[in-house]
Amino acid sequence: MKRINTNSKNEEIFNHAAPIYTEALKRSGFNQNFKFNKGKEENNKNKEDRKKRSRKITWFNPPFSYSVSTNVAKTFLSMIDRHFPKTNKLHKIFNRNTVKVSYSCMTNVNLTIQNHNKKLF
Repeated sequence: MKRINTNSKNEEIFNHAAPIYTEALKRSGFNQNFKFNKGKEENNKNKEDRKKRSRKITWFNPPFSYSVSTNVAKTFLSMIDRHFPKTNKLHKIFNRNTVKVSYSCMTNVNLTIQNHNKKLF
């Protein structure tokens, strides 16, 4: 009933479509009468009520090192653009909107090696 009500622009269109659905329900063993609701709040959800879709972001966290002079983030994102163009079937997953680069999450490579060596000895 909600689907017919939502899809019907006015009561005349609703009354034209309702008998078809009523007849199908009666043949299936249901006894239900349809009524047109004029209330916009009941027919359509407000934009505030809708849940926003959360974007699935993949983070690339290269380890930081002072000895690297290359802009790793720029190079990585240019590779994403080059190897996953819009015609590629994986472009939906790997593009500038879904892949982000962050240096702040990883420690220095030298520090990681030192911590590992401390654990061994």
